[in-house]
Amino acid sequence: MVGFHALGASLDLLAACGLTHNTSAVAESVLQITRHAMDELDKIGATIFSPREDEVRAGIVSFKLPGRDSNDIRKACLAGGVALACRDGRLRISPHAYNQEEDVERLVQALA
Repeated sequence: MVGFHALGASLDLLAACGLTHNTSAVAESVLQITRHAMDELDKIGATIFSPREDEVRAGIVSFKLPGRDSNDIRKACLAGGVALACRDGRLRISPHAYNQEEDVERLVQALA
């Protein structure tokens, strides 16, 4: 029961911040981080599968590094303190309000 109340409170808090990137500083921040991540991943030759168009872009970046095993990359990143997921052979980051551009830099360094 406590979890339900906590979930409700967290949803109320997020709704108070705004529900779209046009009305929410949180959403806009997440989209800025994903845009920065895509730009940096492009520089290291990643293939990005997430949409880049503003009207359909989300707070998730799905990508692969050609010629490298995604599961091996994920394990190495986790060992280096960089969290990411592996879904269908693709690497995936899901930034949120607490992430910053420095986190993207740490990701790129870990991928190198």
